[in-house]
Amino acid sequence: MKAFVYLGPGQAAVQETAAPVPGEGEGLVRVAYAGICGTDLSIAAGKHPRATAPLVLGHEFSGELVEINGPSGGSHLRKGDKVTAFPLLVCGTCLACRTGYEHVCRNLRLIGIDRDGAMAEYVSVPLSLLVKLDEEVDLSLGVLVEPLAVCVHSVRESRVQIGDNVLVSGCGPIGLLLALVLRHAGIERITLTEISPYRKDFAADLGFDVLDPTEEAFAQSVLDRSDGEGVDTLFEASAAPPAALSMAGLVRPRGEIVIVSVFKEPPAVDLRAINFKEIVLRGVRVYTRQDFQRAGELSASGKIPLEKMITHCAPLQEAPSAFDTARQGKDALKVLLDCQNPQ
Repeated sequence: MKAFVYLGPGQAAVQETAAPVPGEGEGLVRVAYAGICGTDLSIAAGKHPRATAPLVLGHEFSGELVEINGPSGGSHLRKGDKVTAFPLLVCGTCLACRTGYEHVCRNLRLIGIDRDGAMAEYVSVPLSLLVKLDEEVDLSLGVLVEPLAVCVHSVRESRVQIGDNVLVSGCGPIGLLLALVLRHAGIERITLTEISPYRKDFAADLGFDVLDPTEEAFAQSVLDRSDGEGVDTLFEASAAPPAALSMAGLVRPRGEIVIVSVFKEPPAVDLRAINFKEIVLRGVRVYTRQDFQRAGELSASGKIPLEKMITHCAPLQEAPSAFDTARQGKDALKVLLDCQNPQ
């Protein structure tokens, strides 16, 4: 089969590899689509601390279950089902796992990072991690269940309430999905920040107000929109160091900052302002199974316009150029690989 394989820092290529053979308790999925995210870009650049070559990339994907090795745990899984995967691999023994928080497992691993992923024609996945998709869901949208789950989890972990004033930093795929989830949850006062003209226009087309954080009057504009006090909650989804430094000044006293993005290097943060204003600084990581289930339900409901997030889709064979498109991000949001038609 064809697969996009990480070969070392700055080296990744489409190669012919042996199709995976599902082990006991695993299922073989014929991959339809795989999504490219920031983690994949980090791995390809050789900057991910855990990923080791050779590795088939990809943890956001959808496809058809074509083989089941062993009992499916009495589940509803059947050959021919449309599926995606809850890609977290946990130890089950650490404190987090023992107390119901496996998503922050001390030894957390992921499909596509710590074992071969789904940028390939086939992928083998533990049956316990396969998630059946609604039959009516387009498989291209099934890919977005995983990033959507990140946003569902972030909003659920926050203190956001109806009537709150919310700022989302960054109009990448996660920032926009966050804004869409917030709007679906009934939050009306949502402002986004972005420096890219393309992404600013994209967010505006979705009906959101967008501010440019590089403009001199940016901070004052945020205050003007929040009665001079600052927003109730700020979701940091840009991974931009300047955004991390400025965020405390944009939040009201006793407000909240939710760190959704993963920074490549530890950024400077105004901890004194966080002290003086008693701001809650909250980190979030991936999602729980409940968040993932809710994201699947939302994807099937049609209440969030996921189809608008997909701006590019390239055959698997063109993965290197698709990665360039995603990395540059000039006129792209979510970039998919079509693994059904790898040529």
